[in-house]
Amino acid sequence: DEKGLGILEALIRGSGIRWGLDEASKAAMGLPPGKANTWRSGLERLLLGYAMPGFGEAIFKAVAPYDNIEGKDSQILGSLIDLIEKLGFLEKELGLPHRAGEWSAILGAVLDAFFPDGEGGSLRKLKDVVSGFILVEEHAGFDGLLELPVIKEHLKNTLQGEALGQGFMDGGITFCAMVPMRSVPRRVICLVGLNGDSFPGRSSSADFDLIASSPKRCDRSRRKDDRYLFLESLLSARDTFCISYVGQDIKDNSTIPPSVLVSDLMDYIERAFVPEEGKKILEKVVIRHRLQAFSPAYFEGGPLFSYSRADLEAAKALCRQSGGETPFISRPLNGQEERYASIGIESLSSFFVNPCKFLLKRRLGVNLEGADAAIDDEEPFELAGLERYKMAQELLKKEMERQDLDSIFPVKKATGELPHGTMGRLEYFSLAGRSRDLAGTIEDFIIPGDESVATISLELSGLTISGTVRGIYGSRIIRCRNAAVGGRDRIRLWVELLLLSCCQPERGPIAGVLAGWGKGPELMEIRAPEAALDIFSELVELYKEGLKAPLRFFPETSWQYASDVASKGASPEKALKGAVAAWESQYGKSREKDDPYIRLCFGKDIPLDAEFQRLSLKIFAPLISGRSA
Repeated sequence: DEKGLGILEALIRGSGIRWGLDEASKAAMGLPPGKANTWRSGLERLLLGYAMPGFGEAIFKAVAPYDNIEGKDSQILGSLIDLIEKLGFLEKELGLPHRAGEWSAILGAVLDAFFPDGEGGSLRKLKDVVSGFILVEEHAGFDGLLELPVIKEHLKNTLQGEALGQGFMDGGITFCAMVPMRSVPRRVICLVGLNGDSFPGRSSSADFDLIASSPKRCDRSRRKDDRYLFLESLLSARDTFCISYVGQDIKDNSTIPPSVLVSDLMDYIERAFVPEEGKKILEKVVIRHRLQAFSPAYFEGGPLFSYSRADLEAAKALCRQSGGETPFISRPLNGQEERYASIGIESLSSFFVNPCKFLLKRRLGVNLEGADAAIDDEEPFELAGLERYKMAQELLKKEMERQDLDSIFPVKKATGELPHGTMGRLEYFSLAGRSRDLAGTIEDFIIPGDESVATISLELSGLTISGTVRGIYGSRIIRCRNAAVGGRDRIRLWVELLLLSCCQPERGPIAGVLAGWGKGPELMEIRAPEAALDIFSELVELYKEGLKAPLRFFPETSWQYASDVASKGASPEKALKGAVAAWESQYGKSREKDDPYIRLCFGKDIPLDAEFQRLSLKIFAPLISGRSA
């Protein structure tokens, strides 16, 4: 079921399975016989994780337990192991030559194992063909060994021959494959799928085909056969000859050329015929369809037409739209304020990290985060993106806990997270060295065992904010990120700093320390302002506004604008140009421009207007005034 598939996918991803049954299967392909990222390695991790926890720090006989497996997942894990064992046995058996009778027994066992309850007509036909191998062996008087390509070719020819012999020209419309010497005159003939990469077909031959390995003049050619079939079909059409192909890219609408045979026909038509009105003949012959069936072009009386009433109504709705793009939220939302009268510290921080996402997801229940991408089927060749950040952050945490990072390398290697060989070692120890340098930068602020946690609850303007603030050392909140520090990190620390200052003034003057890694270790200290309550009250009011309509606040771009104005003294016009450039580029970061929630709220236009400028300064200017590098 869907739930079981989700669990199975999570287990495969988490255990680091990418491809290959085991190290022997890799060696058989001429590759280095490493076990990492194979099915055997992943299943060993899953089984060991079911038996014992590793907590990301222990290995047993070079196997790292996978911790995120629960008792209820054991049945799914057992089914997965059973499947992989069967496939492994099948791979081994199919790779060896057998007699025809032995092939019959092997393939029959495969069908029974993988389709135990199958009784369909196609499956019965396949079983009949497989069981007939014994008769073929007896009638041919051949008891030699046969390899898999021979068996595949026999199955292909037998099954295709039976399929093509059924249902040809037994009704008003006949659907069939293009077969030589079988075309007969018809009033209408339609050829579907004459794409440039599909027709003429490419020649493919079995491994044992001696003709293909040593071609001679006058040998049969698949491409020439297809050329003949195309001409034969053209000659067989009496009234109408219709050709269909994909001519435009679904992503960017760029032109895709058709089959070379179609291009030749179009060139001939263009040279040989001229319409009476003097236009290009191809404009009358070639009909270009639209991407969507509800395009208004299908209902304007031209060469495109449709009988769909539903598509007609959709086309009318498109035509009724005004010239500008209609906002997703055209007016403020009202009501249900009592549902949001209480919020946690983390949720409030998440709001300012992405106000559009918070509004759409929390209040309207709109989730634009699609399903995970397909499971990787390649071993990691480098640490990049989110995987690199996760490992860097984990190593920093362990370094701050005074753990030996060198001893953790075998664990990370066993999990399959690192690239294989020397590259993985270099990547790991590069991050480990960076973690040591960054931890050394903030060690003066951290006294081991001196961390305190503040439990906070504040009622302000009809809103209750509660939660805990961790990582407090003395009079400082310490936050460390083993990556470049951005606007999102600053706003999270700012919210916690203001809230702690408002709720526990007895702590005296407090500050927030934010450490990160740019070209090297970077450290920034932010002092809590004396008017912390007033500033936090303004943030609360912005939160209330953001529950009704999207705020034009985008932490990374807003920080660029606010720092240029409040810190560098740039004019608003110059700072806005810099913000637009950051909006368009934001090299090395996830671009706010491409965020699906922001795009849904503001469309394709750049939402950096006067309101954006006002909010950027209102939120970040007090932070900048209390900052020290």
